[in-house]
Amino acid sequence: GMLTHGDPQNWEKIVAQFPAVARLANIQCENCHGPQDGPAHMKKDGSRKTLSADVCGTCHGRPPRHGRYQQWQMSGHGNYQLAIEEGTDPTCSKCHSAQGFVQWAEKNFTTAGLNVTWTTEDVHPQTCATCHDPHNVGTTSKEGEIESNATMRVRGDTPPLQAGFTAQSVGNAAICMTCHNGRRGLRNDATFSLSDATRAPHAGPQADVLMGQNMYFVPVGTRGSHSKIEDSCIVCHMQKTEAPSALYTTDVGTNHTFFANPEICSDCHSTITLESVQGPVEAKMESLRHEIELAIRNLMQAQIRLGNAIDVGGTKIRNASDIAGIEFIETHGRQGVTVLLANGSKIADVSLQQVKVVPPAGAAVELYSVADPALAKAGWNYFMVHSDKSKGVHNPLFVTSALDVALYAVKRVNATIATSGIAPGTVLPNVGGGIGNGAGAVSCTTPYVYWTEIAGHAPGNAGSQWRTDLVARNLATRNASLKFILHQPGGNLEGTATVSGSGQKGFEDIVAMLGATNAMGSLEICSDQPLLVAGRIFNEDSLGTYGQSIEGHVADLGYSAGQTASLIGLRQKSGLYRSNIIVMNGGKTEAQVSIALFDADGTSLSTYELTIPAGQVVNDTEPFLKRANKPDLGWGFATVTVLRGTNVRMMGSLIDSRTNDPTTVPAKQ
Repeated sequence: GMLTHGDPQNWEKIVAQFPAVARLANIQCENCHGPQDGPAHMKKDGSRKTLSADVCGTCHGRPPRHGRYQQWQMSGHGNYQLAIEEGTDPTCSKCHSAQGFVQWAEKNFTTAGLNVTWTTEDVHPQTCATCHDPHNVGTTSKEGEIESNATMRVRGDTPPLQAGFTAQSVGNAAICMTCHNGRRGLRNDATFSLSDATRAPHAGPQADVLMGQNMYFVPVGTRGSHSKIEDSCIVCHMQKTEAPSALYTTDVGTNHTFFANPEICSDCHSTITLESVQGPVEAKMESLRHEIELAIRNLMQAQIRLGNAIDVGGTKIRNASDIAGIEFIETHGRQGVTVLLANGSKIADVSLQQVKVVPPAGAAVELYSVADPALAKAGWNYFMVHSDKSKGVHNPLFVTSALDVALYAVKRVNATIATSGIAPGTVLPNVGGGIGNGAGAVSCTTPYVYWTEIAGHAPGNAGSQWRTDLVARNLATRNASLKFILHQPGGNLEGTATVSGSGQKGFEDIVAMLGATNAMGSLEICSDQPLLVAGRIFNEDSLGTYGQSIEGHVADLGYSAGQTASLIGLRQKSGLYRSNIIVMNGGKTEAQVSIALFDADGTSLSTYELTIPAGQVVNDTEPFLKRANKPDLGWGFATVTVLRGTNVRMMGSLIDSRTNDPTTVPAKQ
């Protein structure tokens, strides 16, 4: 029959009636490789093929309906300058050139270097043929509700990534993740190495963030929700986002600019917006960078005051006052600094691997080798989030947690550097579940340790009967194994428990749970997972309970020798109010404190000392009555100065004598 316009049977008719023409129809070799009628036909030296996007753009460009080529030109994948800079190196070209990626794929993504046969004159960036094998492109492009079946060179599971893990079941996003990862091997608390502590992730660690990998201070290996969406990266960066309207008509084809629409969150989330995730993350990043810069400066100045010099990339600094400021930067795959000098000049763009502490005699060592490892870990987390560029969107819970604890850890570092602008040993807020390094333990052997100053099941004054409840919330997704240790003069009491992943558990009358009905002591809590801990000490009578809160502290943030804290708002009045002072020693050596009592006008009433054995607590009951002979003082306050010891905690208790209702008086500095 005749061929007519729009007849769906036309192709079958051509095959049947004009087989010679049919063999030349559709997209065939010459469309891409050029005419082959000549001596160059079948040459194998590559002269008849190219990975240039221009080949594809001949058809996949304008008019607007076919704007893929122009979209690609607008994307980061069309960056020829970067390809020229990086794309001829045998290692870098795997991801920074089209030729390198294709050869790498042909080598099954082995980590060995490539055989670079191309030059900066003919190198191409990530062109169409980098991701799509032109000999296996699929048959259907996305149009309206019709889904594309375009194929990728990598899909489903990634090859073993240079970031040290494999992303499984990620659909077409597997090809994105093959390059978009941190490429420094596994970097978490279990694999941390001080010898390579100055490392920063390679730019573009989106796969790490999505898959919950390669951050410090937090549990790793739990995938973020966005990684579990079919085709993961593709959904937001291509299929569900329109490209600029000038390039094609509405909802035709996938977006090859790869820029995600800021409004796309609302396609799945009713209350979460881009700003609600990115705003808090940006604020945390700014705070973390500031604390890291402060810590590096403090560390340098502390080493100079110890008699050493600081060598910054060959320039030696010998006076602490010469260091006016630090800018924390990434340079050539390393954490680095620009040092601002007091004379207004800079030592710019120096890797921290090249910042050395130079003693008067002996070999120089890297600055990070004399720092708390938390500083290097926090710097790594900072650049993981910075280089990911989504500002938390890719995996909000993972990123937020990693920044929170990194910020807490660096604040603690700053608080322990004696020459910093923060007083040494400043008690910092309890952020997150602690950094899991076992610090602050007396009896615990677990990575996470917490203290409550006091817990009891015992009778008290005015007929009171004291009981203690404890609550623990597990911040990890796996079950937490807990051990409780009640430290008291007559010997420790111990018990164990489990808190389900992401759950909370209350331990009612915990001292009785540990087997004592007339005991009071400090409580050390050991856990293999990060926790939030709180509690309540209360008096129990026939009418109900009257209670006060107690804090579950991250273990190693107590006060040390030379520090003073105040207990304000104490009260002593016969028959009406009484106050106690409680001092706990969370250190492994005996502690000694000096307590000064004052009336409301600041007049000193009495000064005395307490000695507290390691791990134990002293409840000094009614000191205004018993030590200052002021039974009807009214309002007063106290100061507690640590004379000896570390990790000392103190609190006050104001009790209504008529009801035995207590109020917690926290230490203030």
